[in-house]
Amino acid sequence: GPACAALMIASATAIGIGVMVASFRVSVVDWLQTSLRADYYLSANFSLAQSSIGIPVQTKDLLEDIPGIEALSTVTRSRAMVDNGAGLSTKARLSAFELNPKARKSFVFLDQRNFDWKRWRDHDALIITEPFAYHHDYRRNDKLYLNTPSGKREFTVLGVYKDYASEQGSLSMSRAVFEKYWPQQNYDGIGIYAGGSLSKRELGELMANSKRFDQLSLVSSSELLEQSLQVFDRTFLVTNLLKVITIIVAFIGIFGALLAQQLERSHEYGIYRALGFSRAELIRVVLTQTIAIGIAATAIAIPTGIGVASILINVINPRSFGWTMTQVIPAETLVNPALTAIIATLIAGIFPALRLAKIAPNTALRFE
Repeated sequence: GPACAALMIASATAIGIGVMVASFRVSVVDWLQTSLRADYYLSANFSLAQSSIGIPVQTKDLLEDIPGIEALSTVTRSRAMVDNGAGLSTKARLSAFELNPKARKSFVFLDQRNFDWKRWRDHDALIITEPFAYHHDYRRNDKLYLNTPSGKREFTVLGVYKDYASEQGSLSMSRAVFEKYWPQQNYDGIGIYAGGSLSKRELGELMANSKRFDQLSLVSSSELLEQSLQVFDRTFLVTNLLKVITIIVAFIGIFGALLAQQLERSHEYGIYRALGFSRAELIRVVLTQTIAIGIAATAIAIPTGIGVASILINVINPRSFGWTMTQVIPAETLVNPALTAIIATLIAGIFPALRLAKIAPNTALRFE
């Protein structure tokens, strides 16, 4: 019983974490594929010793003269003090966007289909990320105040959109509104949409070979997606270690339980040998029992692990980080822990079974 319970808890933990990480990865991939609409992204090179000063505003004019570029989008990032109107202030990341029609499709709003982009572009309005809305209790059409160089200004929250870039969240306004209250700043990033007389590949080669963009970093959307997923996978490598540790602990519990069973039931196994059981048959009996432990633990662990994952996804993550995700249950997140549990019980039972098989029947029957 205790051995089966230990293995069940270990397997359920592995399943729960696996389902949570898989769901998070699927949600992030969907978000990245929706967000990365441009063909190329241009940013300033920077080192640890010297921070980036951004992309000069004149660079946008140079890009617009290239015949292979159909459209551009830009972003400028800053920090702003947010006042909720009740005297409480917090510092938040502020992004100022210039968005073309394709770039606007990268924003997925919660419970909102027809977003008023014209109002966002021309009026004192903001869109906020899901984590920021959760942590600071803002909803659509709420008012918030930003401390600008010209004083405190009121802005309307027009929408809340999905974002996994920051657990603290951020605010987004149009570049036109941003320049009304903040001095003109360089760009932090420019999205490039290929079209016209050049293909996507030709445009990339042209810009990579151009001396005008030597100090800037050019990366394609596919490369950016791949790099982002590599960072994600490295971040969650520790969860694999956690799953290994839980299985090792369960393995030790099963091994100890079987050794204890060997001492307690030696007389019973001696009777089996006296009745004519061969060593191979006795080993088969013990290993069958251990495999039964693994199967029983797995049968309970699968629904328990899915329940643990649901709590992690629908309760823990929103309360801790403010973002929601789509729950998915890949087959490998169930099959791998189940097979690991059964194999672990089988391996744990081999040594006790061999020791039992070596005990002479008269020795086993001598003591009760």
